[in-house]
Amino acid sequence: MPFPVGFDRRVIINPTQPGGSYRTRVQLLSRSREELLFDLQIFDDQGHIFERVTGMRMRDVSGGKIKPPEWMQEGQGK
Repeated sequence: MPFPVGFDRRVIINPTQPGGSYRTRVQLLSRSREELLFDLQIFDDQGHIFERVTGMRMRDVSGGKIKPPEWMQEGQGK
């Protein structure tokens, strides 16, 4: 199960507010056996961007001990 372990750059354009409703757009840049690399944006329902993160690195830090729910595992579910 991958967890965020770092990122290249984070730009806060407009701080999010408690109780606000936001969406996230995530783009997979690369995938290897050890690591996933993403860019992401946080925006509201009107399309206003609040935050951008580039080069978000994610990897398994549990040594395989933490597993995603069965419905999220590749080839599982309907």
